[in-house]
Amino acid sequence: MYQRTNYGVGSSTQDVIYSDTAATTAGSTDSSFVLYTVNNIEFSFQASLSPGNTPTFGTSPGSGSVTNDTTVGTLLATISATDQDALDTLIIQWTGTTPAANAGVFSYNNNTGALTTTNQLPIGTTQLTFTATDNCGNTVTHTYSLTVKRKKKGFQMRFVA
Repeated sequence: MYQRTNYGVGSSTQDVIYSDTAATTAGSTDSSFVLYTVNNIEFSFQASLSPGNTPTFGTSPGSGSVTNDTTVGTLLATISATDQDALDTLIIQWTGTTPAANAGVFSYNNNTGALTTTNQLPIGTTQLTFTATDNCGNTVTHTYSLTVKRKKKGFQMRFVA
């Protein structure tokens, strides 16, 4: 959409590219634009922007289970979000509930989505909530439930003849 704003006052000739029907997304082109030359006219432009697409967590798992002797540095899950808006950057934050909460037993890598252990895991079920936010402020949450079970102690039987 365009509007003439100075009613012809001015002294230069300009090439103007405009469209009354353009409806496109960031980064793409629209062939409905037309070029024409105008004399002494100034234009202002009005753009209507949508909030874009909401991020999604796609195929991220919802739960997992390990034993309390899980090695530090073990990959527990890959929790990753995507956004159909190619130019959006996602920020992913997470919080947890007891028994592990945010007590330094998990590490999350925003770039790879890797959720790993950084300390011995306490027995019980911890809910981790991940929130992805894009440039437009659209958010989505995903919950991952990790159950840590006590490792069963084994024993050996010896037979004496």
